[in-house]
Amino acid sequence: MKQHAVIRPTALVGLSFAFIAPAMAEEEETLFPVPVLGGDAWTRDVMTGDWGGTRQKLADNGIQIDVSLHQYYQSVVDGGRDIDDWGDNGSLDFRLKLDTDKAGWWPGGFIEIHGETYYGTPANRYGGGLMPVNTDYVLSAPDGEGTYLSHVVVMQFLSETFGVFFGKLDTTVGDANSFAHGSGDEKFQNLAFSFNPVTLMAAPYSTLGAGMIWLPSEGITVSASAYDLEGDISTSGFDTVWEDGTGYNVEVQFATNFFGQPGHQLFGVTYAEGDFTALNDPRIILPPLMAMTEGSTWNAYYNFEQHLSHDPKTGEGWGVFGRVGIADEDTNPIPLFLSAGIGGTGLIPGRPIDRFGIGYYYLEVSDELPGLLLDGSEQGVELFYEVAVTPWFRVAADLQFIEPALKTADNATVFSLRSTLTF
Repeated sequence: MKQHAVIRPTALVGLSFAFIAPAMAEEEETLFPVPVLGGDAWTRDVMTGDWGGTRQKLADNGIQIDVSLHQYYQSVVDGGRDIDDWGDNGSLDFRLKLDTDKAGWWPGGFIEIHGETYYGTPANRYGGGLMPVNTDYVLSAPDGEGTYLSHVVVMQFLSETFGVFFGKLDTTVGDANSFAHGSGDEKFQNLAFSFNPVTLMAAPYSTLGAGMIWLPSEGITVSASAYDLEGDISTSGFDTVWEDGTGYNVEVQFATNFFGQPGHQLFGVTYAEGDFTALNDPRIILPPLMAMTEGSTWNAYYNFEQHLSHDPKTGEGWGVFGRVGIADEDTNPIPLFLSAGIGGTGLIPGRPIDRFGIGYYYLEVSDELPGLLLDGSEQGVELFYEVAVTPWFRVAADLQFIEPALKTADNATVFSLRSTLTF
């Protein structure tokens, strides 16, 4: 099972192992690497430590409990739809990870259960842009505040190069990128740098589905999935699966080694058919629109990352990234998307795990949307720096400049402070 340790990001798998670095030790035959639990409070990865040895013993037997708290203080300090007072919002993530091989049950099995609590009010609707300035909170849309069991995913490898997965998936792990990807709680906060927004219409955040992952040769990862278009973080059960709408996704990723540094090229295609509401997704900040039912939609996307500096022992480093996305203009509010930037860790000598990033995005608005309310395009810039006070306590300052698509909004400046505690 050595091959598992070098899996790169995969499409719509829904497990947190989408970010496992290729530098992981070959002997670590798991998709759930164990953080540093012991040691003093300044060097370990978790605030509460090893719980008197209990936590390490559980991990050795394939059971991990991860809890993290993300707090945001965010405001539109100039322009946008209105100058907003400082907002206080956040999210609590709790994950239970099971490695069935380590547990002594059966080889090649991995299970992750992910719950989330959202609270407070973000600045998303004050910026005037189609792209939310706080990705983390908008993932709970349209439900908003509350506690949800958002993902329950089972992954089973049938050989060293082939596996299947099923459950309530996290679709945001698709279009993965080391420098610009995630839920806004680690790197960039604007959704434009979390994943490609052309995929939103055809991929609910939390939805029932199944798929496969295949590693045909070293450096190549292929994944495919089918999933319910009516998925929601607050619902469970199988009543709507493949009845009123089904999405299909394929991703292929190629590892690269330009300039002797690691990177990747990723290509993805999504097709969805069935009854769904076109030109309207709760994660895109659109003005009120009449519901339009359509029978199908599609999108295609590409992203790359290229390290310019990389430590093969730790996986830390920085480099450049870029994204391109196209979609069906008749059904997707964003038929064209472009972004590029630089990001990673270790910008300042002596600060190897501090994160940073600066990125630019541009999107075009569908001609099917009302021209009286929206301009033909939107663009924005985001820059952030996150200080690792300790490995388990991080504080980030984030600044966004947005030229919004909404005609009634002015150019916006958004500032935020983000703190993260890993328990």
